[in-house]
Amino acid sequence: MRPRLPPSSLLVAALVSCQQSPDGEMALWDAPDCATVDLPGPASDVAATPRSDRDAELLALTVAPDAIAAPQAIYERIAADLAAIRALDPALEDVHPECDDRRALSIWFHASQDVLDAILAGEYHAWDCHNAYFGIDELERIDGVAFSLPFSGVLGDGIKDVYAAIPGLEDVDIFVCDEDPYACPSCPEGSASITVEVFEDDGVGARQYRFVWADGADEVAYRVEPGQAPEPVG
Repeated sequence: MRPRLPPSSLLVAALVSCQQSPDGEMALWDAPDCATVDLPGPASDVAATPRSDRDAELLALTVAPDAIAAPQAIYERIAADLAAIRALDPALEDVHPECDDRRALSIWFHASQDVLDAILAGEYHAWDCHNAYFGIDELERIDGVAFSLPFSGVLGDGIKDVYAAIPGLEDVDIFVCDEDPYACPSCPEGSASITVEVFEDDGVGARQYRFVWADGADEVAYRVEPGQAPEPVG
């Protein structure tokens, strides 16, 4: 089992005021004032994840790839579509997106030994506000030079750029699930490829869903027009 750092070492500094170096400047590893940190939003979408329908959240992020968390309106539309499609075809209840489910970041410190040393000593707090905001409350150490940061919600690929901008993390290597197996969950039973194509930019126009079983043995598609029930395609 990978060793974990306790939650207290990660989040407690987010709740206290900034420490200062002797010359009055904030030290690189100190906890910032979270009220002054520019965190990506909308905060309501970040706070809402994980939602009850993880499949819908994952698909919503493919429709809004620049979002940090699934936009609520798109999520609700896709969740309703999936429920309607599965009511017509109950076999699809056990079909889920493939394992590109972003449930963690992995951060490798090959070129940032000083940051790694500060983390191990419990002295690095520049990311405390981000960790609290994204629901990251523990670290899992990897191979002595990296950490996995698991998050409970469904977050988009932009999370990498958010962490890369934190002081001290400019020179580290950051990966999400589909790029690094250390950051990936296990494949859920019944994994398949589910894609959604939206025909209007607002994400709630006509939609088409394609379900492809992992073994390639079967494939079905449904189209959903606004305000109408799903219809099989092909």
